[in-house]
Amino acid sequence: MEFLELFKTGELPPILLGGIVSIIIALPFNLLIAKLKGFRKKPAIISSCIPILNMYVCVGYLLAAIFYQRRDRKSLSEDE
Repeated sequence: MEFLELFKTGELPPILLGGIVSIIIALPFNLLIAKLKGFRKKPAIISSCIPILNMYVCVGYLLAAIFYQRRDRKSLSEDE
């Protein structure tokens, strides 16, 4: 029996397919942003594996990548 046929017959709930697809979409996106912007990878992986929360976390990572500015040590020493 095919995998999608299990959803058609009702043996597996369709929300399971939506959860799997959302994880497949969110995980690489969050890991890419975490790697490029220097965020920690462990929270990105954990938050991407929670099916409904992961889409909101993707938006959060995107906004953090746009608006987050890391202050380097040189600018910190100039402020003092």
